Amino acid sequence: MPISKKLALRILWPLLGAAVLVLFPFDWLGEVWPAYGQLFDIVFATALAHHIGHATIFFIAAVLILYAFPALLARPLLYLLLLLLGALAEEALQSLFKLQLPNWGDGRDLMYDFIGIVLAYAILRLWSWARHKKPAPAKS
Repeated sequence: MPISKKLALRILWPLLGAAVLVLFPFDWLGEVWPAYGQLFDIVFATALAHHIGHATIFFIAAVLILYAFPALLARPLLYLLLLLLGALAEEALQSLFKLQLPNWGDGRDLMYDFIGIVLAYAILRLWSWARHKKPAPAKS
């Protein structure tokens, strides 16, 4: 059965958005575009800002993935596996673009990625549950 164009777009744009958020080498962009690099350094000036940034990027990416593939809400282990593979790919690409081996900080970044991934799942799971919960009949 061929996939409709509408369904293909519903899946494609969030998937591409999540991939760009997660896999694009923003550090590299900061090196080749100095104005962006200055802004990047201001936004992520502290370790806390860096951690919040990692969690936020993966929160947004996870929401996009769950929008494209809502069935993953019913398959939490598959969801976690897929998103953690994305987090590992992100760290590997960052190391590749920096020409460095992965280090302890990358593991810490993975933890914050995981926080964003789990938070997105929990919020959307609760939202889905609240939307489908039937109100109790009114008593007279």
